[in-house]
Amino acid sequence: MSGPIYRPRRRPGHRLLGRLAGTVAVLATLVAAALPMVPAAADDEPVPWPDTAACATGEFTGHTVHPPDFQGLYLELTGWAQQCGDEKEGAPPPPAARFGFAYFAPPEKESAAGLLFEGRLRSYGPGLERTPFAGRFDLSATGPYPTDSPICLMRDRTTRVACVQVRMVFFGQAPSLVVTPLAPGDAVVTGPVTVHPDGSETTPNCGHCL
Repeated sequence: MSGPIYRPRRRPGHRLLGRLAGTVAVLATLVAAALPMVPAAADDEPVPWPDTAACATGEFTGHTVHPPDFQGLYLELTGWAQQCGDEKEGAPPPPAARFGFAYFAPPEKESAAGLLFEGRLRSYGPGLERTPFAGRFDLSATGPYPTDSPICLMRDRTTRVACVQVRMVFFGQAPSLVVTPLAPGDAVVTGPVTVHPDGSETTPNCGHCL
């Protein structure tokens, strides 16, 4: 005759813990349902002017002061820009890229920050050829008739390739503009450059502006 069957007794605490766990799970579900839905973070806005050259050279080569027109004083700047690269036979051409021009506030202003208009960016020529440029200096970019305004040829938002300073002078009562070379590392052009999404909020109808 077999002996009595041993059955382990469950402690009351085990049942209590199981009930508590179930209650916590239910509460967590209810709280999650009550919380407002948080939309997923939107993708970062596209970086302005992404198609910059890895290396570039260039310079301002000349200027012409034209007679004033309906937009006021008319200064045209000319020069060239060129991508760098390996010129050996069979080397791949540099990727398509664009260059631009940054206007800097006159030195007498507290901020020497620069402003570049994305809508005025220009494409480099094919391969490693020099790309000539010519365009009007936008007097309205840094304020009405500044007395001293630098402008720089920019490879990207932080690389100044060449710069000149545009200064207003008076011959008697008639104003004119004088252009002098300026080192790209000069303190008056070392401020941060902001890329404006277009170029329509300065001089109206200035499709020829740099």
